[in-house]
Amino acid sequence: MRFLIDECLPPELVKIAEARGHEASFVPWVGKAGLKDWNLALLAINGNMVLVTNNSKDFRGERSRGGHTTKEQIHPGLVCLNCHPAQRDRTTLAQLFEVALEEIGTTNI
Repeated sequence: MRFLIDECLPPELVKIAEARGHEASFVPWVGKAGLKDWNLALLAINGNMVLVTNNSKDFRGERSRGGHTTKEQIHPGLVCLNCHPAQRDRTTLAQLFEVALEEIGTTNI
């Protein structure tokens, strides 16, 4: 599986994905820091990458309206590492990503 890690997350998530046999890129490392969310969604979709973010409202949307990924009929996926802002430290985010990867499985698709 291929992951695109949003710049709002720590770059260590790339190593976590790679350790499980996945490909991963970090938004600033591919020269796309500061990209608007709708363009980031398109970058992930066009690159056949699962977008990993903690900014779920913009990508998944609120109940009353859809987010950027909901406008697509099909896309590779979205992993939202949502937690309280006070808990958004590197360790917690890494643990949440580990749980998500465990749920996804280790099969490289």
